[in-house]
Amino acid sequence: MSNEITTQPSRNPDDRQQTPDAVSLKTFSARSRRSRDSSSNRVIEPGFTLIELLVVIAIIAILASMLLPAISRSKTKALSIRCCSNLRQMGLAFLLYADDNNQRLPDLYTKWWTGNDVASGGLWWWQTLSANRYVVSQSISNNVWRCPEVRDKDISLVFGAHWEGYGPVESTVIRYGFDMSPAIPLHSRKLQDIKRPTQIWMMGDTGVPYNPNNVPFSGYMTEIVTFPPDPTTHDWKGYTPPKQPGCRHNLRANIVMVDGHYESWNYRDLKFNKNDVFGFNDLFFK
Repeated sequence: MSNEITTQPSRNPDDRQQTPDAVSLKTFSARSRRSRDSSSNRVIEPGFTLIELLVVIAIIAILASMLLPAISRSKTKALSIRCCSNLRQMGLAFLLYADDNNQRLPDLYTKWWTGNDVASGGLWWWQTLSANRYVVSQSISNNVWRCPEVRDKDISLVFGAHWEGYGPVESTVIRYGFDMSPAIPLHSRKLQDIKRPTQIWMMGDTGVPYNPNNVPFSGYMTEIVTFPPDPTTHDWKGYTPPKQPGCRHNLRANIVMVDGHYESWNYRDLKFNKNDVFGFNDLFFK
């Protein structure tokens, strides 16, 4: 019998029988290594989790809710500026006409009011300005005659004109050519007759409210003129229809004054005739 001692080969600890979990882990590690992009040596990372995605969406929604009102206000301001630009051009047309006509502003209508209608054959103030090319024709839609806040459904048909938003003050500054008959000349005011041209309405946003009991919140149809407010009731309900300033711009109306500059007025100041902006009282030389 041999006395030789059989030597067992030493085992590497990694050669021990491995559990299924260890095999799976090793396989996953190998696959991860193989997932490397050989050309760029990048590791493909896992995507967002559902929770992370929801958090990002929530943050975007919060930021949008904060920014949208500011964007809306900016849009409203831009439309108001565009409206004022239109009014300045209209005001310039009035002044150019007056310069060519012995300082007299164009008549509201070159004939007279009969009591029920206008006498036939006359020209309205917008026809006078258009015919003499002081401003682009009123019959061309969506130009300087249209307030950008006026919607198509707001446009009224007034004496054959599809009216788009602006008008003068009837009866104080802009008047009929004659008073009820051809025997009594009336006409609009002359520029030199007006004491304070920086405070008198010449052109501005005009309209008829959809609901006279909810002004200025109900919105407006268009109208060719405004009347001064009733000095007792401080409203326009006594007129039929109640022609008045159209506060379309964040509840304000834009106005160009007789001197050619423009302002934006709130409804309260208009209905109380602040600074006698409608020329209802003593703003004219006698």
